[in-house]
Amino acid sequence: INRYIPKENVKIKWPNDLYIDNKKVAGILIQNQIKGHQINRATIGIGININSQEFPEEILNPVSIYQLLKKESRINIIELLHELSINLSERLNQMTFRDVRTEYISKLYRHNETHKFHSEKDGLFDGRIVDITREGKLMIEINSNIKEFAFREVSYII
Repeated sequence: INRYIPKENVKIKWPNDLYIDNKKVAGILIQNQIKGHQINRATIGIGININSQEFPEEILNPVSIYQLLKKESRINIIELLHELSINLSERLNQMTFRDVRTEYISKLYRHNETHKFHSEKDGLFDGRIVDITREGKLMIEINSNIKEFAFREVSYII
């Protein structure tokens, strides 16, 4: 995506969506198979809004690369897929947990900014994303206290 959109504009909306200016351009789903205390296998699905010009109304905050570029010509999907596979392969070969975590947090959507969130327990609240736990929970500061949220326990208000 950074080939088309400046890096500083692409953010990770915890835990697995890519956002540009409050709009979702891509999503990543990972299903892990655990054996003992280690990941034995991971299946990764990547969805990127590439050439879409319109989206169904029920999809919240979507945007495509095509819409962002405001160009007449469509993006070559085969070329993009080829480049994506090369980039993923290179990145997997150079990854360490520490590097991934640091990079993830540096790209985290709304990191260190106060925004509105919602959870079943807390209702609507103002909070500031401060970190991610080693287990992947979102750490939000609420009234000077840090609270951890697992996936689907908190929603962004956009």
